[in-house]
Amino acid sequence: MALPKTNLRQDYHVACTLGEVVNGKLETRLSKLCQSSKINMWAKFKPVRFNFTNNRPSEWWRAQSGNCGINVPTVSSDFDEVIGKQYTYEPPRGNAYNEPFRLGDFAGYDPDAKPQYTIEFPEMIYNNEANYIRIRETGVSDTALLLSDILSFRTEELYFIAQIVVDSTNHRGSTVYVTTQEPFTAGDLGNQVMTLPFDETCTNWFLDGTTTITMALCNFRLDGADAGDDIPLGAMFYTLPYNDLSEIRQTLKNTGASTMLDYGVQILGGNDSDGIQFTMIAWTQLRGTFTVVNLNEDKLSRPFNTGNNYLRFTLVINFTDSSGGQDVIDRQVFHSIEPEGNFGLTYNQTRTFTFQALTGYSGVHIPFDFEFYIYQFYDGAWRTVGQKRGTYDGIQ
Repeated sequence: MALPKTNLRQDYHVACTLGEVVNGKLETRLSKLCQSSKINMWAKFKPVRFNFTNNRPSEWWRAQSGNCGINVPTVSSDFDEVIGKQYTYEPPRGNAYNEPFRLGDFAGYDPDAKPQYTIEFPEMIYNNEANYIRIRETGVSDTALLLSDILSFRTEELYFIAQIVVDSTNHRGSTVYVTTQEPFTAGDLGNQVMTLPFDETCTNWFLDGTTTITMALCNFRLDGADAGDDIPLGAMFYTLPYNDLSEIRQTLKNTGASTMLDYGVQILGGNDSDGIQFTMIAWTQLRGTFTVVNLNEDKLSRPFNTGNNYLRFTLVINFTDSSGGQDVIDRQVFHSIEPEGNFGLTYNQTRTFTFQALTGYSGVHIPFDFEFYIYQFYDGAWRTVGQKRGTYDGIQ
């Protein structure tokens, strides 16, 4: 839990949060607390090297050097040196260095903070298909540093880069590089997608074995998957900050075409069943519920994302009265759906959603037959989650 941003008055509170113990007792000396090895460097508010006492600057947490109290690793012309470099904390050294110790630097300190970006690796690497890596800036916490904060002193344009090492029967040890097409610029990371165009290059590299992907930053851009021939002279590589190596490096299983992937999330019930229920019909308006369950063969988690346009629905209505009409509601999202957000479903987990849809007719005709389809965008492809057919006769 983060310390309060105001009225932080006791060294004891800081000592309890840090858990700094000497000879079985809490360490409460301010000089020792401000130099504690237990301080989380990714916290936005923490002791930094800055020469002030009473008049606190508005962005004091950036430190006098602008490095947010973090020693950023030196860059390298050799990508393989990236993993060996580490970010380290630079605590204040005291008045002798014009870097006074201040209890107020701990106001708002978050012991659980981590860099506010996430790399989403694909679950597998699919042969002869475009694969995708997504980089998201979480940016939801005011108590943790953004990637743009940590690297704000860099003036050159930087791009995310993936080193891809294939260990398969025909391509053991083969290496390619891919970069994002938009630069990472201070204050504007955004949500980027890195396309691995293995449907156009690296043909049949991924039929078996594994692929290891390592993420970093670089000062150049590539137009596609490259064996390193087009990496420019003077190219430099920058280590990304991380708590655990798995945040920037993962080894993935290679597999055949992802169209064969068992996505495994299904609408509960069979056709002509209660898998989807209409709970109310109003003038030009439908409301209903459906329940999905994750039953994939590998017992892996699956996303079911109603936010960010990762889910599409199609509802086809065939009126069975004398009008004989048809109404197709086909859009990326319904007029509304609840709950809305990005959800993960563990194996055998169910979740129920309520939707509202507007029809194209001046009024809804009862009864009607319906066909309901759900598509989820996953690993670069739209996958059919399920479909239901049934009849609604107006009984609620």
